Amino acid sequence: MRRGRPTTASLNLHDLTWSTAEGAILLNGRHQFHVKGANWFGLDCADTRAPHGLWTSPLNDVLDFLALNQFNVLRLPVASTSANNLKLEIPTSSVRGDNSLRGMNVGQLLDTIFERAAARGILVVLALCNNDVTSLSGAHNEGLWYGTMLSYQEFQDTWRRLLRRYGQRWNLLGIDLLDRPGRGRAEWGVHNSSTDWNLAAQDTAAVLIQEYPQYRGLWFVQGIEGGDFAAKYATDLRGALVHPLDLLTPKNTQRVVYQVSLLGPSVSPTMSYAYTTSFPDQMYAAYDELFGGVEEATGRAVVVGKWGGSLNDAQQGDAMWQKAVAEYFIDRCLDDTIYWALNPNAKETGGLLVGDWETANEGKLALMARVHPHPSLLLPNGEGWRFVSGSSANPACNA
Repeated sequence: MRRGRPTTASLNLHDLTWSTAEGAILLNGRHQFHVKGANWFGLDCADTRAPHGLWTSPLNDVLDFLALNQFNVLRLPVASTSANNLKLEIPTSSVRGDNSLRGMNVGQLLDTIFERAAARGILVVLALCNNDVTSLSGAHNEGLWYGTMLSYQEFQDTWRRLLRRYGQRWNLLGIDLLDRPGRGRAEWGVHNSSTDWNLAAQDTAAVLIQEYPQYRGLWFVQGIEGGDFAAKYATDLRGALVHPLDLLTPKNTQRVVYQVSLLGPSVSPTMSYAYTTSFPDQMYAAYDELFGGVEEATGRAVVVGKWGGSLNDAQQGDAMWQKAVAEYFIDRCLDDTIYWALNPNAKETGGLLVGDWETANEGKLALMARVHPHPSLLLPNGEGWRFVSGSSANPACNA
């Protein structure tokens, strides 16, 4: 199925379009974009209302770290409470490491992140967390995209507010409609409007397309959580094989990206396949069934929106699992992944940075470089920008 050889192009940043075809993300309809991303959480936490670590490190330093290591996408989980009140003030304690951010509200901080990321050629994915988190283990909205904390209408209104403010940002690559939809309660393709995540995602995207035509980015739609041993953390996209999303027109539908999350034994200790003699073959077979055939069947790209773990905890098997997953990505031409997380305070997994928020975790960087040796790059070129598409780690995927 693949994808073509590396290309370069001069870009008008304010006239970019995004689409997918043959399992690849395309810039301006013809240049493949290879995602090498990092998750940076904290905007999803009501006690900080800001990406974590800004209490120690300046924003510019964090973004410079990403750019230096050729990360081209920054995924920002955002709590619905903050998204619905962008005038919420950022606590001074959350940004004491960067004087330039003091006194800002949530909306102003996001503006600043967009602007400074853009200056470095870094794209942004906004991911909605339908919750009211007061800590990293806070309660979520009953697992669905609606509930006592947020109605379905309010869920859509949240995206209206975000697109109204950020929809015309050239470096908004996409919006992830809901992080971990359902948490075991959502379904896909059973024709039940109260639990069918595919219907809710399709309807929400269709509404927003009509109301915000200026938004040209991608629609990220996560899988659901199933009962299978591997179908955790929004990994199950089997429903998309039978009931793919349809966004009114073929052109709109080409902007759909399916997304999965893969986290290892330290997060999911019931991952029995990580401890058997059939590892990793049993795991590969499970992933093939859950999402491995979606790109070929639908033509849409599959992005791994979260994957990661500790490289130090041999007892849990995270290091072994991550290396095996990395080889799976390479073998299956899954070129687009976003690491969990940048944050060293990611409880079970650790981060791309270590505890001082300055020093790199070289092992994790090496792992990402193995999966993404040649990510796409947006580079300053005089008064304009130059795009370099990069290539896959597996030469067979570039044929």
